[in-house]
Amino acid sequence: MLQGETIVIISDVDWDGHWVCEQQISSLLSEQNRVLYVEQTSTLLSFFHKSGGDTSPLNKIKLIGRGVQKRNKNLFTVSSPLILPFKYLPVIYQVNQTIRLLWLKRQMKTLGFNNPIVITFDPDSGALIGRLGEKLSIFYRNDNHDKRGLWFNPDHLVKKREAQLINKVDLVCALTNGLAVKSRECNAKTFVVPNGVNLGLFTGAGGE
Repeated sequence: MLQGETIVIISDVDWDGHWVCEQQISSLLSEQNRVLYVEQTSTLLSFFHKSGGDTSPLNKIKLIGRGVQKRNKNLFTVSSPLILPFKYLPVIYQVNQTIRLLWLKRQMKTLGFNNPIVITFDPDSGALIGRLGEKLSIFYRNDNHDKRGLWFNPDHLVKKREAQLINKVDLVCALTNGLAVKSRECNAKTFVVPNGVNLGLFTGAGGE
């Protein structure tokens, strides 16, 4: 288990959204490391397509406005600024990534996060890799992001951006063997890391 590190988690779900491996991993890592959990990006179109939590306009604006939140002594969460829609289109992609990079560097500076380990779950985060002063970058590939069929984020553009990300990171952790095979086409340093279970949550289940 890592100890004494600073870790930046670039997520594609909000912290208070549906609890998945991203929040669980962040919680575990924060036991012995400082962790900054960056919530999913949102555009005005996001408000018409809920994913990963309550993305209503009012709620998202409140999340962005409150800034960094301290969840425990080592864990901090922050909601990403609104970005332009159609985020995978080339010109818009460059504008959005510049916004995200400058914003994230500011958050890291405020918290004193230097030379971090960056773990991203977001296939749209490739332009951030190598520009955060990180000592290690990891893409945790937990889904077929290019199979979602969203008209405003065409699958072929998602696939292109995700491939760029996989090429840039130091290693890839794939949730399944199938995702690992696809990832190894771009990055040989790909490892299968399947979901686990917190057995403590099931202690006493069934009357035992």
